[in-house]
Amino acid sequence: MVSPRTRSLVFGTVVGVVALVAAVAGALVAAGSSDDEEAGDAPGRFLTADDENPLILGPSEAEGRPVPDVTFALLDGSRASFAEYRGRPLVVNFFASTCAPCIAEMPRVEQMHQRYGDRVAFLGIAVQDSREEAADLVRRTGVTYDTGRDPAGDVLQAFDTVFMPSTVFVTAEGTVVDVHLGELSTADLERRIRDILT
Repeated sequence: MVSPRTRSLVFGTVVGVVALVAAVAGALVAAGSSDDEEAGDAPGRFLTADDENPLILGPSEAEGRPVPDVTFALLDGSRASFAEYRGRPLVVNFFASTCAPCIAEMPRVEQMHQRYGDRVAFLGIAVQDSREEAADLVRRTGVTYDTGRDPAGDVLQAFDTVFMPSTVFVTAEGTVVDVHLGELSTADLERRIRDILT
């Protein structure tokens, strides 16, 4: 015969285990919810000027490989792929409307687009933003190059990064040669563009 005290201890243990399992399951479900394109909760971290040099993370595994075979939505509602930009070097700038370093960097990318746009393609991709948020930021920063959206962060992660801003430099043949993590100065941005032109 099981005593009331033993029954109470067993019951308390079972309740505790069930609560723990429920908490873990809830966390896993929440972590997996980024598959929803409109969720806007993709993993990501913004790099600021106060961060240590992010290059200590090592080079991206995307470097030296063909540009990922993925498609994305442009702000006009059409879809595009990186293959469509082949034939010219390509600069891809990942940004978010809540990322201060991204906002500071975008006019510099536009400046390079104005200077090199006849020889280099430029593409901005808004991560986690709604179409309205991305379009508003594009207007505020004066960006005129193609801009797309990556609501779930899948395109960003295809370049082996979750950091923003991230800027990717691709050769005319479609090979990723550089994935820069963090904000670029105008001089650094221009130097990397000249590298993919040679």
